[in-house]
Amino acid sequence: MKLKKATIFIPVLIGVLIISTFSCTKYLEKPLVGSDIIEDSVFASRLRAESFLAETYKHLLPFGFPYFAGDRTFRMRRSIQASLCDEADFSIGASEGSRINVSGFVPNNVELMNDVFAKNWDGIRRAYIFIENIDNVPDIAQNEKEQMKAECKAMIALRYSHMLKHYGGVPIVTKRLNSEDDVNIPRASVAEVVDFIVQLCDEAASILPNSYSTQWHGRVTKGVALATKARTLLFAASPLFNTNNPVLPFEEPELIAYPSFDLNRWRIAADANKDVLDWALANGCHLIESGNPFDDFGKAVSQPDNAEIILAYKGRANQNGFTQFYLPNLGGFNEGNGIPLNFLKNFFYKADGSDQDWPTLGDDPLPFSDYLEKMEQMEPRFKQSAWVYGRSPHNNSNNPRFIWDFNAVDGYNHGYTHTAKLLKFVYNYQGTNANYGQDWIIYRLAEFYLNYAEALNEFQANNPEAYGALNAIRKRAGLPLIATDDPLYSGQEALRQLIRRERAVELYAEEHRPYDVRRWRIAHEPGVVGGDIYSFRYTRNESRTAYTDYSVYHVENRFWQNKMYFTCFPQAEVNKGYLLQNPGY
Repeated sequence: MKLKKATIFIPVLIGVLIISTFSCTKYLEKPLVGSDIIEDSVFASRLRAESFLAETYKHLLPFGFPYFAGDRTFRMRRSIQASLCDEADFSIGASEGSRINVSGFVPNNVELMNDVFAKNWDGIRRAYIFIENIDNVPDIAQNEKEQMKAECKAMIALRYSHMLKHYGGVPIVTKRLNSEDDVNIPRASVAEVVDFIVQLCDEAASILPNSYSTQWHGRVTKGVALATKARTLLFAASPLFNTNNPVLPFEEPELIAYPSFDLNRWRIAADANKDVLDWALANGCHLIESGNPFDDFGKAVSQPDNAEIILAYKGRANQNGFTQFYLPNLGGFNEGNGIPLNFLKNFFYKADGSDQDWPTLGDDPLPFSDYLEKMEQMEPRFKQSAWVYGRSPHNNSNNPRFIWDFNAVDGYNHGYTHTAKLLKFVYNYQGTNANYGQDWIIYRLAEFYLNYAEALNEFQANNPEAYGALNAIRKRAGLPLIATDDPLYSGQEALRQLIRRERAVELYAEEHRPYDVRRWRIAHEPGVVGGDIYSFRYTRNESRTAYTDYSVYHVENRFWQNKMYFTCFPQAEVNKGYLLQNPGY
């Protein structure tokens, strides 16, 4: 049976419900159904209930592309999370990502954070309203009602997993809170939050189907519940949380870490990720492998509803943020996101897996032909992720939007230029107008091969299954397989670094690395999140028709303090007395 991939489902009638008609004192008690439309009316029929559920999906599923320039509903305006680490640099144009790179996270300014705290509780409250009222709908069978409740539980777990990686421990809410409830709920420990997420995922997975009929294509499946559990347990096992020494001194350390290190957490994480792989194998979800690594990877990250997608936010309508602030433009105020030299070094050379030889700061300029030759030798995943200077992109050379114009891009006088422009997710992209976006990948099967390899290697060095999981990704990428007796990768540390590098490349710009470098506790290392960022500078001929040479230059020095291992809570919420601010803020 072919798996129906999970991307957000949109019924024919979305019917945005009129909600929230009176003020509130805390995010946790913010009302979602007010006097304009009472709950009895919302849950009086299947049509209205399904519309409410569809809106709940929209509130709870994460979305990583830039949204409208002035919209703070979805985290950072004009920015992607990749711009907050060595993955990307946003050039020529104001963005919250660029401002955070100068100042860090600022509790008193919600625009200088990488998460919108209120957004989390809006969606969670809506899900509990649905769970508590769906039984009142007369024209939905009870087994379907239980399935819908399980969908909401899985999405609550997903949102809590999202908050865990940002804040550590957060308040645990198990029902819709009203004004008469005690809403002064303190932060739970990391252990309690992880257990809560796992419990929700287990409950949901026991009920959710593996697929749906076509008209409901996109709803949360059992695979989504398993994936949320697996990713959460990987974070729980990682050095940020699984430690004898929290990253910063804190009066309540259990809010940012477990009380002590436990190696067995890696085994538990490995088992959970193996469950995802087993589920995928049994339900038609698989890596795309036709033997053409360039084509296969392009489809995996760009083609909606492909065989590798477990969950995606499918909201292409009205995504002018995607075309204005993700896709690069040549010239003008926004040139989009580019790949710093810091990160470029993660990509491998060509199919033989050897490293590329890049110039360093202070070297004499090299001929531009050397740049083009090196870029042409890069592996297929790079060519699906980058737009090289002076050429049409490999992954979408026929789209009129992506025709290189030497007159539009100075390449020398601009304060920010790149080794290449970030241009992933657009293989055979057909959109040309401002309202045509792209699906945002939440769970892709490749992640769970890498999760499994990492967890196995951390639990037991040189485990053959770790090599097998890693090789599944390398094989699809067209790289040589790694043997267990390879002296270059036979030790735990050597294989750890290779897994991390493969993860950086395979999941590039899919909103993993900003949190991976934190859970690995390497974000403080120079040039990863903070510190010196480098790129290339290009010289153009007098007729402005070609580049003549290129060299390395220093782009900027980014801000970093160890408190940024966690996102700060909004100070306005801390001042209400129920939240203990994260250390250092």
